[in-house]
Amino acid sequence: MAKLSLKYTANTKGIVIYYAWLMFNIMLISIKKLSIIQQHFHQVFTHTSNFIITAILMSAVSLIWLLQGAPYKFVLWLGMVAIVLNFVVELFIPVLNTPDIIDAVYGTVGVLITLLVMLHFKTVGLQNREQ
Repeated sequence: MAKLSLKYTANTKGIVIYYAWLMFNIMLISIKKLSIIQQHFHQVFTHTSNFIITAILMSAVSLIWLLQGAPYKFVLWLGMVAIVLNFVVELFIPVLNTPDIIDAVYGTVGVLITLLVMLHFKTVGLQNREQ
């Protein structure tokens, strides 16, 4: 099995940034299930699954890449691919999915916010790994 080679480690700020973003998405999952939220904000929380799934997947892959020392432009490319795939799945693949353009928009917002979070993580949350 290949060993994961990390060029950087996350400092305290990086850990806080990453886990705060992760916990925010987990909180959205939890809030989405509350009956009072479903009654009053049904339209908003109907589409949050795409936001959450896209944000968590983007965050996980971006974290690994940034710790390995990949340039941020790789994260940007991943974001662009995720946006395109959101629209492709929502518009052209009806298997296990009800086509809905609003879902793709929510997924796109998830990508854009994740890109900002991971840029902040890269800027203040990384330190060189001590050998």
